[in-house]
Amino acid sequence: MMGTVYLVGAGPGDPGLLTVRGKELLEKADCLVYDRLIGPRLLELAPAGCERIDVGKTAGHHTMPQAEICRLLAQKAGQHQTVVRLKGGDPFVFGRGGEECLYLKEQGVPFEVVPGITSAVAGLAAAGIPITHRGIARGFRVYTAHDLADGFGGLDFAQLARTDDTLVLLMGLSRLEEISRRLLQAGKPGHTPAAIISRATLPTQRTARSTLDTIAAEADRLGLESPALIAIGPAVALGQQLNWFENRPLFGRRVLLPCTGPDRRLARLLEEQGAAVQAVQVSRLEPHPEAWASLCKGAGASWAAFTSRNGVKFFFEAARAAGADARCLAGVQIAALGPATAKALEQYGLRADFISPAATGEGLAAALADEMMEDDRLLLVGPEGDPAPCWQSLGVPVIYAPVYRNTAEQTALPAGPFDFAVFTCASAVERCQALAAAEGTTLAARLSGAAAAAMGPVTARAMEQAGLAPIQADSPGYPPLVRLLCRLAAEN
Repeated sequence: MMGTVYLVGAGPGDPGLLTVRGKELLEKADCLVYDRLIGPRLLELAPAGCERIDVGKTAGHHTMPQAEICRLLAQKAGQHQTVVRLKGGDPFVFGRGGEECLYLKEQGVPFEVVPGITSAVAGLAAAGIPITHRGIARGFRVYTAHDLADGFGGLDFAQLARTDDTLVLLMGLSRLEEISRRLLQAGKPGHTPAAIISRATLPTQRTARSTLDTIAAEADRLGLESPALIAIGPAVALGQQLNWFENRPLFGRRVLLPCTGPDRRLARLLEEQGAAVQAVQVSRLEPHPEAWASLCKGAGASWAAFTSRNGVKFFFEAARAAGADARCLAGVQIAALGPATAKALEQYGLRADFISPAATGEGLAAALADEMMEDDRLLLVGPEGDPAPCWQSLGVPVIYAPVYRNTAEQTALPAGPFDFAVFTCASAVERCQALAAAEGTTLAARLSGAAAAAMGPVTARAMEQAGLAPIQADSPGYPPLVRLLCRLAAEN
């Protein structure tokens, strides 16, 4: 049976601007055919077994000619049920989506077009420029300067010079000087507001703002690079007042975020504030092969203590694999390290009987010492390795059940410089220190000039041992940590 080809618009660059329909299709794709400017976060949405094919194009170099791309789509539709053709922006806005659809139609291949947010509109919005504005710009005109080999013979510069519509030119940075000259020669006033937006909607976005007669020189002075948008017209001047995107607290700040698991919530929070987050997977979390056997040793325990969200997750994965569920904790009092761990328990239908206000295992152990009776037994759930000595001072039997382990990834630290480095656990610090040592240096030297932030006192101690000077938020959790970075960025 012939599969379906879905032409999906990926949006202007920011992965968060992908449509809901586009995300649904990516998550079930059997084959993914994608363009050069597609970000890695979107590619990660596809299933692990999805066939991935890069057909990206750059100026003067095509990984695969358009005719071959069309034939490839038809071929893959004969091999897979769901083929996603992921294209930057919108498939039908200078994306050659129409050509691909016509070919698929001729070959009898079913297809569907999923619109995307075009950079012609979103890129301007990210620079604070409304593409239309009452009383200033009643409309807009979008052109591409990339394939105008006829010397702009297809553009009526005289007409463009007369209108107050916002003029948007895609892929025209290399011809900016010529475009400006043609408009000026046609009578467009030299004081007409103009802007160049490079890498629009990304944390690395840069914008040149000037007037038509000087915009080329300004773009050259700033060293702007493609991909870039050209915007010309009276409404462009509003970008000076409405520039929300580049005025976010962490805009353009480079943040190193070593990750030890799949959780990317902190990265998202930082990106919402404008940070350019370099998330590097230094290790991965895996189920412990003896997790359920360890848990069974805790049968008869009167208390169960969970020290992290990961412990909760892997506990229930081990229980599910053994054919059990939350009922295995019937009659057991539950202790959680902090509100985040307690919330993770609630997702499995369990409400913690005791939530430690302290942000460390030592704090939880000390608090539990006042709650437990002499005849109690404690099941302690956590990662592989020996539990901290504090748990042996409770005065009651402690059965330690490692339900997951931290396995190092073969990777390398990305090149700096960084404005901030954020560590969420001690193991991330230790792994980064090992990676730096493999390069013949130290973590402190690699992060020279960066402010290093710690999630909690245990992580801070590990950072101090690595020669770093950690800063900490005044309360636990991701939001306070992000607010701390925002405050530091404002001060520097």
